[in-house]
Amino acid sequence: MAQKDPLSSFQRLSGRIFLHIPNESGDSKQPSSYKASVPDFVVVCAWAFSQPRRKFPNSDHMDPSSFLSGVIHAFALLMTVSFEPSGTDTAFVPDVAKYIAHYQLLYPNARILLLFNTVHNMLWVPDSVQMKELQPAVQAIDEFLDSHDARVTTAMDDAESKHCEPTIFFHIFSNGGAHMAVQLGQAYRDNGRVSSPTSSSTSARQLPISAVVFDSCPGHARYATAGKTTLSFLPKDAHVARTLAMPVVYLLLGGFYLCHVLGVAEHVVIKLWRELNSPTGPFLFKGSGLHSKGSQVITDPTAGQTTSNKRVIPRAYICSQADDMIPSQDIFEHAAIARHSSGLSDDAAKDVIRVEEFVESMHVNHVSLYKERYWAIIGETLGRI
Repeated sequence: MAQKDPLSSFQRLSGRIFLHIPNESGDSKQPSSYKASVPDFVVVCAWAFSQPRRKFPNSDHMDPSSFLSGVIHAFALLMTVSFEPSGTDTAFVPDVAKYIAHYQLLYPNARILLLFNTVHNMLWVPDSVQMKELQPAVQAIDEFLDSHDARVTTAMDDAESKHCEPTIFFHIFSNGGAHMAVQLGQAYRDNGRVSSPTSSSTSARQLPISAVVFDSCPGHARYATAGKTTLSFLPKDAHVARTLAMPVVYLLLGGFYLCHVLGVAEHVVIKLWRELNSPTGPFLFKGSGLHSKGSQVITDPTAGQTTSNKRVIPRAYICSQADDMIPSQDIFEHAAIARHSSGLSDDAAKDVIRVEEFVESMHVNHVSLYKERYWAIIGETLGRI
């Protein structure tokens, strides 16, 4: 019996962007944001290579021991990681499907925006092109916000509706997902400008994030790690292809590192590492427009500073000692920077910015060994909104 396509309820907005809008229930006029721990909108930024790739034509019939066959196979796989499905082809790997299915089970009334990324997209595609390709995701968020505002206005009076903001939750996997999240934030910011309610001036709008969970990310831009991650698109038993692809991959990565050193183009991993903790970005602070009971307002007298009208966005990092792609010390370091930048006291910062370290689980596979705890972390992070 053929398995049901996990994306059957999703609209394909583009080759790498999918949107699930649940059926409206009879009580849909009652805003789900009455309960901040229940997300209205979930954004899943999947890791690179989580989306299936088109096979190289006739590659299954090639002799894997052939040198020429190995060269062609390796090059084909390396250059087709930007796979975009055509027609009704929405094949979907179960590794991502299990997260989607669980979100639909836990939060049946939530919209889910699913974004895939590829190493090809991270390394080769200019930001200007990526911003254009992310417009369907930007539009999906804007349409959700308009829909939410309409429902809230219908169900509540104006005074109450001001305190009923939508809950938008980000679940980010690996550096590939982190890159996609950062690019989405940039696309959302650049897509339009909003006027200040107290002045005639305009300011760049910010992606409205209520809480975020980082799974196996972010990590530093390490040459060896980048090579290993990039080669992960090849099957482990494809020994010839791996051997032939390795020097090509490391040569290309070396070129990108050189471009960064020379100031030609910023390395994507260095960019995402910085942007996820930027005080002016959408991931660390949210503005005064988002009212929430648990988010930490930066007015703690022990913090030594006060930042008006900003709240620290609750976040949790999930990592493992056994992760051979991104070491847990990178994630602890990033969390420490976030806590320091938050302006909160040590205790308050550790409560709103947490790190959960597992022992035996591998990269982006913690849920397989620690399912109960994994989803408890999701719920606890949402509970801090």
